[in-house]
Amino acid sequence: MRVLRTLLVASAGALGVAGCAGPGVLPGHGSGLTAFERSVRVIEGWSTALRTGHVQAAAAYFHVPAVFINGPDEILVLHSRSAVEVVNKLLPCGAVYVSAHPDGRFVNALFRLTDRPGPGGGPNGCGTGAGTTARVDFVIRDGKITHWLRVAGEPGDRARAHLGPAPGGGTATAPGTNTAPVNPPGTNTVPVNPPGTNTAPTQTGPGPQTRTARQAGPKV
Repeated sequence: MRVLRTLLVASAGALGVAGCAGPGVLPGHGSGLTAFERSVRVIEGWSTALRTGHVQAAAAYFHVPAVFINGPDEILVLHSRSAVEVVNKLLPCGAVYVSAHPDGRFVNALFRLTDRPGPGGGPNGCGTGAGTTARVDFVIRDGKITHWLRVAGEPGDRARAHLGPAPGGGTATAPGTNTAPVNPPGTNTVPVNPPGTNTAPTQTGPGPQTRTARQAGPKV
């Protein structure tokens, strides 16, 4: 597992060399913002676009190629803009940004999940996921998402998101949570043809996932 985590961190570092990336506290290129603050703006912009049903606008926040890990059976390298639109369309939940913190080269963001309009959404799209929380690790380069990885929730997330206790007193998680071992890097790639012409993954999300998912990111 340590070797796989090193692979992902190395790939994130390689993608970040050319631009102002990641959560490090760096000068804001005249904007007055740190690199972390600029990354948060990208994450907020992506989540707002998706939550309001603008899938193409949400996809525009991604770099091409990009790494997208939405579960142990959905480890993808997105090689085209249409592939990025496919995976955004397949996220049935909207996401309200709650907070974020630096975590090594990643920005770990907490969201409150909602229903959303637009392609792939609808009133029944998020289902029981609406009203739960989710965490995603991001790597941002030049204002674009290069890595999107589902990770586990943390204690107290529902309180941070101003939600009540989970039904039954347990910890609520979004649909599609899976704790199976992560497959090796580069397991899958999203079809490069326009959406609707190929079979695409059907994982729900964004939702929590074991933090080992970030260890398997393929190098792009």
